[in-house]
Amino acid sequence: MDTLEQKIQQIIAFIISIFTKLESRNLIDEKEDTKRENLGKLRDFIKSREQIANNEVEVLLGVSDATATRYLEELEKEGLLEQVGNTGQSVYYKRK
Repeated sequence: MDTLEQKIQQIIAFIISIFTKLESRNLIDEKEDTKRENLGKLRDFIKSREQIANNEVEVLLGVSDATATRYLEELEKEGLLEQVGNTGQSVYYKRK
């Protein structure tokens, strides 16, 4: 049979796990909000441009190379952009 102290420790551990999950969910929500905001900024930006390169997205949004690539690929999937070139610095995206 569990002692009172053991039950209290189990309850505390349970409460901590709930708070940890809530905190993780909040961080995920914040990242999703940031991504939505950044994609919105990028959509607005490309309306006035014929083409855009990865490094321009990095500077515009203050994101890493990998994140800029993911954003551009997402807009390509949405049909807003088309990739020109395959790899390296010669790659850019043109507005459709």
